[in-house]
Amino acid sequence: MKENRLETIVNEIHYWKEHRLLPREYCDFLLALYTEGQKNSSDRDIEFMNSKRNPLMLMISILTLILLPLSFLVIYFTEMNLILQTGLLSTFVFTAFLTLRQVRSTYTGIYHIPLITGLLIGLLLFLNLVSSLSISSQWIYGMASLHCLLWMGIGVRWRIHYLMISSVIGILFLCLAAVL
Repeated sequence: MKENRLETIVNEIHYWKEHRLLPREYCDFLLALYTEGQKNSSDRDIEFMNSKRNPLMLMISILTLILLPLSFLVIYFTEMNLILQTGLLSTFVFTAFLTLRQVRSTYTGIYHIPLITGLLIGLLLFLNLVSSLSISSQWIYGMASLHCLLWMGIGVRWRIHYLMISSVIGILFLCLAAVL
């Protein structure tokens, strides 16, 4: 009966760790406490798989950085139709956020690369759309302000300080540019 309880507790701690109900350090401490410092074979297998997949995910995240210069290439150096540009840039944004979702669920340290890439390409996409479709520059300032507010929301939600700071700086620059 005691082994059954211990196994249930260890499984529960693994569940908490996997679903981030407790910080990883607390779960590691509790696992070490209940297993008396011994790791079972499944823990070793998980660590082995994470160590093997980490370089692959890092490489995929870094490859998403290529999408940013490609976006500038699509907008400024090709004679594509607006619909083709929008479709291609939307695909870039979708790819960056798909990579973000995959990386963020597994590796918390490198999800910033696809996040920043996706947000910048999204900003570039909407600014290109608004500048192509509207005559007034106020629409461009409005769209950039909306993106800054989006960045602020994401920064507050995920507790990412550089997004909060960049959104505040962006709004200040937009207010200054609108006045001048």
